[in-house]
Amino acid sequence: MTLSLGTNCGFVLTAPTADPDGAISFTVDNTARCQRDTSPATATSVTEIGWYTNSATEESNFEVCIYSDDGSIGAGAPDVIIGSASITNAKGTTAGWKKSTGLDIAISPNTKYWIGLQCDDTATNTIIDLDDLNDEYYYFAFNQTELPDPYVGNVGHNRIIAIYAKYSTATQPTIQGINSISGVTSLTI
Repeated sequence: MTLSLGTNCGFVLTAPTADPDGAISFTVDNTARCQRDTSPATATSVTEIGWYTNSATEESNFEVCIYSDDGSIGAGAPDVIIGSASITNAKGTTAGWKKSTGLDIAISPNTKYWIGLQCDDTATNTIIDLDDLNDEYYYFAFNQTELPDPYVGNVGHNRIIAIYAKYSTATQPTIQGINSISGVTSLTI
């Protein structure tokens, strides 16, 4: 399996569980990284943010968030944290998906956002998977002990990183029945 937006990175309806087997890997220790993606047409909020590390390292904390897009021409850039960031999550010492659950970050449909991650330093490098994908962008900032707000960092392109934002959708009313009496039609919702 490789990284694929909407499946095991970017905005997803179901949290991934399998190793994404990214072709490339980078250290995330004391680094903030952000992946750009556009929210789905039915998205209303982010309930969980997760990322994949293929290395078992010492205990540390990580932070995740959703950044707005700065609206600049081209790829754009992460701007400010929206909603609330999930601060001080324990990473554990094993490889695998790390996540922050119970989030309620309001987002708009069909809108460009940046999914953000910062991981504290470990003695052994903590690694995140990446894959090449044309016309995709991520940002990174070294020497970060927390998520920067507003974001300041460097752009990378043609790559996606193993970070996802699980989203929820608006509940749509269901049509229970249509009644027609004496030429008057009513709709029950």
